[in-house]
Amino acid sequence: MADRSGDGLTVSKFYFDPNEPLFDQGDPATSLFLIEDGTVEVYQTAGARTVSLARLGPGEVVGELALIEGAIHTRGARAVSPVIALEVAPDQLEAVLESSHTLARLLLKHMVRKLDKTTDIAFGQPRLEHTPGPSQGVSEILG
Repeated sequence: MADRSGDGLTVSKFYFDPNEPLFDQGDPATSLFLIEDGTVEVYQTAGARTVSLARLGPGEVVGELALIEGAIHTRGARAVSPVIALEVAPDQLEAVLESSHTLARLLLKHMVRKLDKTTDIAFGQPRLEHTPGPSQGVSEILG
């Protein structure tokens, strides 16, 4: 079911049952979810060990880190209770980011990488470094 929010974004409404995944660890990032109702658990699995990293509720967002970074989900998310969530597709997010100032886009992507790296280090799973090149906005800002 497609809805339109006040800012022109087109979203789809999804309903998840308890223990149903919004996405699994290792899935490609295909959207982000705005939680309208219910509780979502974000978790990470390494071998036989699964660690709960966060519980999110109404008004919070899940799936944005991998989508902004253009990567696979390094964490999974599942419904703890019945969940109603609005899905924002990648093209919708890209349109919002493209309408933002270059510096704002660069800062957002940098913050996502730092947050992702910090979480991985805390979990004991450091990832390969990715260094942004000038094509990601630095040359535009510096002129």
